[in-house]
Amino acid sequence: MAKKIIEIIVNGFTREVAADASMSLADVLRDEFGLLGVKKGCGLGNCGCCTVLMDGRAVSSCLVLALEAHQREIVTVEGLKDASPEVGAIRRGLLETGAANDGFGAAGLSISAFQLAKAGVADDEGIARGLSGHCLDASGYDQAISAVKAAAGKEG
Repeated sequence: MAKKIIEIIVNGFTREVAADASMSLADVLRDEFGLLGVKKGCGLGNCGCCTVLMDGRAVSSCLVLALEAHQREIVTVEGLKDASPEVGAIRRGLLETGAANDGFGAAGLSISAFQLAKAGVADDEGIARGLSGHCLDASGYDQAISAVKAAAGKEG
């Protein structure tokens, strides 16, 4: 299968990669760029482990073809580390509440929580909807909602 050279803006840096039509963005981020915060979980977009921001919107990178990411801005959990004060608050909240209980899905959950906090989504229903693509038990959703609200400055 012929490969095509594409450019992806990853965590603020333009990167090139030779991608074929079947490569997912998750494959490129992990295998080609070494960004191990992007986890490969279910491969079906159901677990949230591979969540990244694409042009500011949380997406399951296992469902995005690498070719679709050409000239798009991608932010992984590695790119969030110094992004804003909300990141620290989100991570603390997720850890302190136990919402990120397995570590494997914590990076993807952090990405979605960050997007929701930045967007000012503060109601429980909106946050729950925004986190619905992540594998959390029932109490994990309550804890994650609290963490997002705290990071957005909407709760104690």
